[in-house]
Amino acid sequence: MLNPIRDKYALRKRLAAKKKPEQPRMACSVPSWGKAAQVNAAREFGSPSEQVAHDHLFPPTYAQEIVRVVEGEVGVKEHPAGSNRGTRVDVYELAVASWALGKAWCADFVTWAHKEAAKRLGIRPPKFPADPASVPYWTEMIRAGRGGWRRVEPAAARGGDVVCLWGSAHIETVISVDVHAHTLSCIGGNTSENGQSSNGGQVCRTVRNFSEVTVVGRWR
Repeated sequence: MLNPIRDKYALRKRLAAKKKPEQPRMACSVPSWGKAAQVNAAREFGSPSEQVAHDHLFPPTYAQEIVRVVEGEVGVKEHPAGSNRGTRVDVYELAVASWALGKAWCADFVTWAHKEAAKRLGIRPPKFPADPASVPYWTEMIRAGRGGWRRVEPAAARGGDVVCLWGSAHIETVISVDVHAHTLSCIGGNTSENGQSSNGGQVCRTVRNFSEVTVVGRWR
């Protein structure tokens, strides 16, 4: 005599036996950020595996990617010194145009960083001023609010913003703000280790007082 309950149970066992075992999951690799960016990300997100999980769930914003890009370039120097040239420096300058080779490159570095961040994220880069190698052109564009750029107060600045300094003689990328000390932590191209030169030939970390700021700009 057939037992429907027993036969149903036996059928389930046979089907379970035929089920293929799960394939082992491949481990994720950590994004190929620069060393400085890895240290910064570790502080913010924890271990490398946690960073992978974080970026999988929350892809980096454009501003975060700008910070990662510029942090990976800290320590780059001109070669020979004083030439406004070098393997990496040429890359920054060519992001503007071939005619920019051998000229002051602080604005070229900012332009390159934005193009590089956009490329990594697979998006279009922002609008640049008519002459992206000229800091006064950056200042004018930000103040006019053109191309998706808008002006923000230094105390409201955040990582990824651009800051024009010293009456538009120099431009850098903001990394963070200390509203109590009235300072911006930045990374700039063609500056010096003490941060007091607009033609210092290096990519350096700097600290800028609000009093040095001409304008801070943010894209969208």
